[in-house]
Amino acid sequence: MIFDKYNTRNGFWDEMSFADGNIRTHYQSIFKQLNTINLDILNKKEEIAKKMFMNQGITFTVYSENEEGIERIFHSTLFQELLLQRLGFSGKGIAQV
Repeated sequence: MIFDKYNTRNGFWDEMSFADGNIRTHYQSIFKQLNTINLDILNKKEEIAKKMFMNQGITFTVYSENEEGIERIFHSTLFQELLLQRLGFSGKGIAQV
């Protein structure tokens, strides 16, 4: 599961958990939901998403002085999309004002 190897580090603020590893009350529900996801499956889905981005041209080109352009995919986190889906916000996007 996603959080099997998750631990906090001394001296760093962790929004989700206390330094002793206990999950803060307002994160317990999402922690339980996310921890049901198998990490290997999540990684495979992310690789598929990256390939789809490249194949569909969701890319940008990085140029340097000594090289021709290198095509890169726009960074997207499958984890963020899964979180948005679970919270009921998937597909709504961000309103540009």
